[in-house]
Amino acid sequence: MAMGIALFRLCWPLIPATPDALHTLEICLFSVSCLLILATVYAAGRLIGERTEDHMRDELARSRRERTEEIYDQVASEHGLTPREREVMGMLAEGYTRAYIREALDVSDVTAKAHIAHVYAKLGIHHKDDLLDYIDQRVAQDVLHARICIILRDGAARGIPIGAPTRLRNERERPACLSQAGHSSVTRKVSCCGFAL
Repeated sequence: MAMGIALFRLCWPLIPATPDALHTLEICLFSVSCLLILATVYAAGRLIGERTEDHMRDELARSRRERTEEIYDQVASEHGLTPREREVMGMLAEGYTRAYIREALDVSDVTAKAHIAHVYAKLGIHHKDDLLDYIDQRVAQDVLHARICIILRDGAARGIPIGAPTRLRNERERPACLSQAGHSSVTRKVSCCGFAL
């Protein structure tokens, strides 16, 4: 508004003193003031948006690491891994070799090999690639579960009724909270993320 007044004072001596000219000047100055205000709001919004995106990106990276650790803990719990075996499984899932695990844990090569063999035996797998595939599948299930929860929470926040039966095409993509509903892909009511579907 102050800029509009300054422009008005600057242009005042240049405008003839007719009512139409003054009215036109007022409209022009009002339009310029509105454009300047909109440009300022837009610039501030972009600045805030960029900071929010950076914060969300950092939060996502942090939460992804935490979720991966939770998945490792779930797998270890489900298969009865000892804390050391869970640690070895995490290193293997991150792509580390037996030599790295031996050095990181400060154990002999035979002990590192034994830990890896115990992890494979308890998980029912035979190769590192099988472990990586298994962990990738669990991570994909977790991501799907997180997306379903976000959709449900957003829908509930918007007042969208929740309770319609669901149908999933691929049973392997079914997250853990939905797998308790049964094994067939027929339409059924299930519970997920605290919502009764």
